[in-house]
Amino acid sequence: MTRKILIGFAILVMSIAGVCPAQESRGTIIGLVADPLGAVIPGAEVKAINRATNSGGSSVTNQSGNFEIPYLMPGLYRVTVESPGFKTAVRDKIELRVADRIALDFTLELGDVT
Repeated sequence: MTRKILIGFAILVMSIAGVCPAQESRGTIIGLVADPLGAVIPGAEVKAINRATNSGGSSVTNQSGNFEIPYLMPGLYRVTVESPGFKTAVRDKIELRVADRIALDFTLELGDVT
């Protein structure tokens, strides 16, 4: 009888383990890039660099001005946004923790015409 209980318990534990989602240790930075009038800026390059490891990720804004940089390890980040005709925007010391999904919106100032 105890063997049947033990086998039943093992099957129960294995079936529950298959249903439980894994914990994600990395985080994501998302956001919107716009100009001073609120018009979105497609094609802007967004970079997130971990200050401790000098690694990170990058993205380009889509037609709606949105970006997403997934799979970033926890730490302090420097996020920069660049687009032709605009000044570079920088946010420093952005703390990303385990499984965070941080939203950062940027408004780019007009740059010098060259």
